[in-house]
Amino acid sequence: MAVVALDSWTTGTQTLVGKWGAAGQRSYLWQMINGQMSLLTSRDGTNNATTGLLTDYTLNFAPGQAVAIGVSFTCDITTLQDEIRFWLYDPQTLWSQVGSTKINPNPSSLAMFNSTADLQVGAANGAQLAKGLFRAVSVRSGIGEANTFGGTEVALLRGDLTGNPTYDRYGNVWANQGTGWSYVPMTNAPL
Repeated sequence: MAVVALDSWTTGTQTLVGKWGAAGQRSYLWQMINGQMSLLTSRDGTNNATTGLLTDYTLNFAPGQAVAIGVSFTCDITTLQDEIRFWLYDPQTLWSQVGSTKINPNPSSLAMFNSTADLQVGAANGAQLAKGLFRAVSVRSGIGEANTFGGTEVALLRGDLTGNPTYDRYGNVWANQGTGWSYVPMTNAPL
């Protein structure tokens, strides 16, 4: 999930969040592509298991407007399918799915690759930079109730990324490397 205010919601490819390093260290990559959310995943760290699954819904907000959006990924070992859903938050309706559920065959029943690449916000391996501000990012793992975000929060970043460094609630210090924001573990960091 991310609360982000992009300078333009409908122009080019902008990375929101990902663990997408060099070949051999790719896990997932969540992006905005010309106004549509996209998710790439890899099972082996190199090849794309899902190739550019886009919403069939265009997010066309005012430049700089802060919007809460999300993506969920489920690897169903019973049906041997991956299910990807894209989400939009509205104070009246809370989280609503936008576009249709994307189904991707998964004959191997493997989940995403467990990459050691840095978790990056606003960049994919130093490229496809997002232009704007991130107000909050939450990465979760595990299972929640149907049609919701659930599981255990594994990373939470709060606040506009204007300072260097910026801290999250888990003691990670986030630094702007000039190629996006990523974190390195740090003990006793302020919240």
